[in-house]
Amino acid sequence: MSKLLQEIQDNIDKTTMYKTVSYSLTFLVLVSLVASLLGITGFNIIEALLSLTILLTTNILFNKGISKFLNIKAHQESTIITALILYFLYTPTKNGMELVLLTTVSLISVLSKYLITKNNTHILNPAAITAVISAVLINYPATWWVGSSYMILPVILVALVVLRKQRKFIFASTFLIASLITTYFVYNTFYQSIIELIVQTLLTWPLIFFVSIMVTEPFTLPNKKHWELLYAVLIGILTVIPFHIWKIGTSPETALVICNILIFLLLPRARYLLSLKNKKEIAPNIFEFIFEPNKKVKFEAGQYMEVMVPHRNIDIRGERRYFTIVSSPNEKEIKFTIRVNEEGSSFKKELLKLKSGSMLYGQQVRGDFTLDKNPNTKYVFIAGGIGVTPFVSIITHLLYLKKPTDITLLFVSNRETDFIYKDLWKSAEKLLGIKVYYVTREELNKTFVRDNIKDYKERKIYISGPNAMVQTYTKLLNYLGVSKLSIKTDYFNGF
Repeated sequence: MSKLLQEIQDNIDKTTMYKTVSYSLTFLVLVSLVASLLGITGFNIIEALLSLTILLTTNILFNKGISKFLNIKAHQESTIITALILYFLYTPTKNGMELVLLTTVSLISVLSKYLITKNNTHILNPAAITAVISAVLINYPATWWVGSSYMILPVILVALVVLRKQRKFIFASTFLIASLITTYFVYNTFYQSIIELIVQTLLTWPLIFFVSIMVTEPFTLPNKKHWELLYAVLIGILTVIPFHIWKIGTSPETALVICNILIFLLLPRARYLLSLKNKKEIAPNIFEFIFEPNKKVKFEAGQYMEVMVPHRNIDIRGERRYFTIVSSPNEKEIKFTIRVNEEGSSFKKELLKLKSGSMLYGQQVRGDFTLDKNPNTKYVFIAGGIGVTPFVSIITHLLYLKKPTDITLLFVSNRETDFIYKDLWKSAEKLLGIKVYYVTREELNKTFVRDNIKDYKERKIYISGPNAMVQTYTKLLNYLGVSKLSIKTDYFNGF
């Protein structure tokens, strides 16, 4: 069973976030079509197919037309996802006037991506703001029929896949708990027991679909976990608590839009244009790319950025990736260090073709793999191969600050050529007092840890590398008595 789960996990990790969501929504569409054929929905198969076709075709056409007019590259995969979400928000119909309204809904969703922006990035979840605007301006509110009881099991299955992909189970649980607690305080008199309240709420409200598909949208999420949890709590409360202002009242879309705005005001984000200055192979199949951004990028050492390289013949891995920024926050240039194998993705092959002056986009600077705020914290850094990149940024920044820090770096690889940036580690040993060990995977065991890091239980331990390696060393440290709270691992949302 564990082997099967690992295979499922591997397949999820090999698929981009966009494709994971689009495949999941497509599965739900197929379920809804079967349900409509069986007569268990409030609409028939003709209404379902007609509404789906209208939403998909108009979204794609509007997006192509507007992007061409504005001379901006169209991101069709995102457009398709938005169209599929809207399909689950508006009850399928064959009524002519309602189909016109659905077409208007498509136009609103596309325009929102281009017009409601700041710093070249959209501020609001497109489906959510579309539902709010359509209710206010054209008196066509979302019905959220996806919350029907006959959809609950497939929705739960999809939620498990999407949340596993993003490692957002704690986030989603926080949202659901906040929603259910608020429901209890506001509506408990309508239910005979807490169990009934929970069951009925989950069966009749679209909470699971909402949190897994819409609230977790990477573009509008905060860039730190503690902000994410606060965000989840606030949306959970506003989704349930009764309020009404003009034509706007309690609804999932209103809650999400309000919180999108609050988070953007609190934590502004931007899209950057990156111009390639130089690229060089620093080890076999490992390349360092140096970019000049069109404006200063604000980030903390150890964070990562989403990079988009538009190209033809895009494979299943897509045209976007998250890469650790290996430069220091004080530097103007942005550097990435990337392993590119012969069997690499179309994205990485295209990256290698870039010449000096080539442009690409960077956005979504985020991540919690940063140093503790307590200056007296002692650390163990465990890096597996190219997973050393966040530590390059952290230690480069410490050298810039001239700030000695108690760090033991365990650089793990079975290939000598993977031990990159040795000059940096030598400088850090000399100027910061850090300790560096180059070890193989077999050498890094419980005996090695006990013999070389006597106070390992008193340290914060950061692990960065392939998922399998991270899991192996996390288990090893747990066996050695290290608290889970003392271990921080690096993970890129949207692999």
